[in-house]
Amino acid sequence: MKLATINSPSGPRLVALKEGKLLDLHEAYLSLLEIQEKDSNSSPGLANLEIPADTMALMDRWIALQPVLKLVFDESSKLQLDVLDRITFLPSEADYLPPIPRPRKIWGVRGNYLQHRIEMSERTFRPVETRIKAEPKLVGFLKAPTSLTGHEKPIVYPRICTNVEHEIELAVVISRLCRRISEEKAYDYVAGYSIILDMSSRSISAGDDGWVDRAKGFDSFAPMGPYLVTTDDIDDPHALDFELRVNGVVKQKANTRDMIYSIPRIIAWASDFMTLEPGDVIATGTCVGVGEIKPGDLLEASIDEIGLLRNRVIAES
Repeated sequence: MKLATINSPSGPRLVALKEGKLLDLHEAYLSLLEIQEKDSNSSPGLANLEIPADTMALMDRWIALQPVLKLVFDESSKLQLDVLDRITFLPSEADYLPPIPRPRKIWGVRGNYLQHRIEMSERTFRPVETRIKAEPKLVGFLKAPTSLTGHEKPIVYPRICTNVEHEIELAVVISRLCRRISEEKAYDYVAGYSIILDMSSRSISAGDDGWVDRAKGFDSFAPMGPYLVTTDDIDDPHALDFELRVNGVVKQKANTRDMIYSIPRIIAWASDFMTLEPGDVIATGTCVGVGEIKPGDLLEASIDEIGLLRNRVIAES
């Protein structure tokens, strides 16, 4: 399933893309429950597990609620047309929030693509690490949850920055509490995948002696979405083409098979020193081609089987 969170008059709503429209899963659940109560031949299993409208409430019960999500998604085709008209939306008219609007944490991985490591080494005149794959060293950072923003939302170029750069990344969303998980079991703790842009200000990190907390933590510096694609819809997360275009020009292009550290390796490593919680987001690193942006630029990030994330850059007022 392709899940999203959108704004509605009644607040944030959890929706799923079905037949070109966004289906409100909570409202579909309530409508199907009405049918179930009237018809003894309808599908059982809805009454005891309610699909919440709030995405984080869903993530906290992901394992229990995932079968119900699928049931509601499949059974929604039985609803009357007038009901479907009321609880579906056109994607082009939706007001998107990040798929996980406020995760407890966002964890980023540095230097996960060899060519990106080389380009950053050349910038700083440091020797290129020639044995990265033979002697891997994982390095990560935390990114402020308040840096998240949604599809079609602006990226705000801060007044205090003289440089801001784009970085497209595959995002992994954690499905349940985990600590010290082995690589072999890591995929059991993944809810799905999304697109994330790890916006970074080199001018700020240079002034902060290389620390990236401020440089990557500004509001709107983590556009994410538009969808969270569940694991059953992606056969191999290490076989996805992705690219980022700025004003229609391709700036970054690679495949997730080029990662130095696999998704299981990242989850095992991160969970070895901190508890990963439902809804936590892991940005798995960017490829070669990072570059500067400026107000007015249009960024379009796409990953196979996930979709297209679009954001315009504006100057801070």
